[in-house]
Amino acid sequence: MAINLHILKASGKLEKLEEKIKDAFNGGLEKIQAKIILPSVDVVVDDDAQSTIPETGVGGFAPSAHILYIHLNPEFKDLENNLDFEIKSTLAHELCHCARWAVRGYGSTLLEALVSEGLADNFDIEVNNSSPKPWNTAIQQGELENLKQKAQKEFLYDEYDHKSWFFGSDEIPRWAGYSLGYMIVGEYLKRTNRKASEFIDKEAKLFIE
Repeated sequence: MAINLHILKASGKLEKLEEKIKDAFNGGLEKIQAKIILPSVDVVVDDDAQSTIPETGVGGFAPSAHILYIHLNPEFKDLENNLDFEIKSTLAHELCHCARWAVRGYGSTLLEALVSEGLADNFDIEVNNSSPKPWNTAIQQGELENLKQKAQKEFLYDEYDHKSWFFGSDEIPRWAGYSLGYMIVGEYLKRTNRKASEFIDKEAKLFIE
């Protein structure tokens, strides 16, 4: 098993951040490896402002078990000061996805996607002892319960609208899927007094039984 870091520097904008990225990567990886079994992964860090979260200047994506991307916006205000935290947080979230991809896959139904994202965000908090992210708490509790009822009708659909559920539409608020997944997984972990790292390989239906 190898976790390989690749910092893409052709734009010239990441060179000044290279050492900070490496330090954050190494520090974050050590904590993650102490909690879950990882497959071999190539971690690619690039200069891609359009793929970042506007509120943080950082974005992440794990399309499979063996590769994940961390996107940075070098022009983002205070990125350099927040880089250590954001890299470690994104790495925990996305490597959780990679670990789940390796044993169960991300999932094809709405429920599976909600649980995959909920596990990743709860795992980030477990590893980094951090607070919930804005996308975890984007929806007020009352509205979240209404959205859960709406989602329950689609839980087992494999033709659900992922973009709408997680990034918003006219009918579904932005980040609804992240908030809902965080709640579903978080409530189960609280109820059972367990940790996200213990459920990487478990099926999604477990969290609603």
